[in-house]
Amino acid sequence: MIIANKSQWRHVSRDNPCPVCGHATWCSVSADTCVCVCMREAKGSRKITQNGGYLHVIHHHRSGRRTGPQATTNSVPTHNEEIAAAVDAAWRNATPGAMAYLAAGLRVSLASLNSLHAGYSVAVCGYTFPMTDGRGVILGARIRTVSGHKYSMTGGHEGIFVARNFTPGPRLIICEGPTDLAALLTIGITDAIGRPSCCGAAKLIRHRVEDWRPKQIIIISDADAPGRDGATALARDLMWHCPDVRIMEPPAGRKDMRAWVCCGAGKEEIEQHITHAAPVRMVINHSCQGPTNAQ
Repeated sequence: MIIANKSQWRHVSRDNPCPVCGHATWCSVSADTCVCVCMREAKGSRKITQNGGYLHVIHHHRSGRRTGPQATTNSVPTHNEEIAAAVDAAWRNATPGAMAYLAAGLRVSLASLNSLHAGYSVAVCGYTFPMTDGRGVILGARIRTVSGHKYSMTGGHEGIFVARNFTPGPRLIICEGPTDLAALLTIGITDAIGRPSCCGAAKLIRHRVEDWRPKQIIIISDADAPGRDGATALARDLMWHCPDVRIMEPPAGRKDMRAWVCCGAGKEEIEQHITHAAPVRMVINHSCQGPTNAQ
């Protein structure tokens, strides 16, 4: 899959040399100076671009001025004690019957729901799924009513769904929502997280990718236009931080990952689809008029 790069690019010059190799020819720098395609220096690059250059995320300019993405201690919301207490109480007070009812309705395992710390709250008449920052800090919660209506708990912030036994590894699968994640966990795929919506938590996911440094990322898109657009936007962001980013969607007739699993897909079938998913590529078009967006 080839996606367009939305950044504007400029060629290096004597006045503005390449921040990686220091030369004044061949290389290009994004307009925001955060990313560079150096045609000479491979060391420290994130990947090889289609034009044979080396993609570098710039953190410090040669002058010492910080120009790249900067991590800040307040980049994501802090732990929400009130919501954390509410979801923990819902998990502890959920009856086996209530959770078995949810598992049967979703066609996922009880163990997968338990690993997501899912519970049932009488106060909101719905099932609770905590959203975290990926490191155990609870930011918010998703509520799913018995009828299937979904909304976020008041007072919280957007986060990601992560199983309690999740351990970052060489591969990261990103699906949409807690129930799609539960479906993956049910069939034994554990190197996965769930985003809150087709376009949600992109900044938070990027922070975790920077921390975890997976060698491969698989973004599972829902089989609709918003899902594909959200997956493409996330891939465009994450490809600066991972050498192998792929987008995969369920086969025809399966609207999302849970529907695919409910129709009988097992771990082997999904792994085969992941293997055959094409890595996302970005084309940087250089012209005498200046760099333009790739098509």
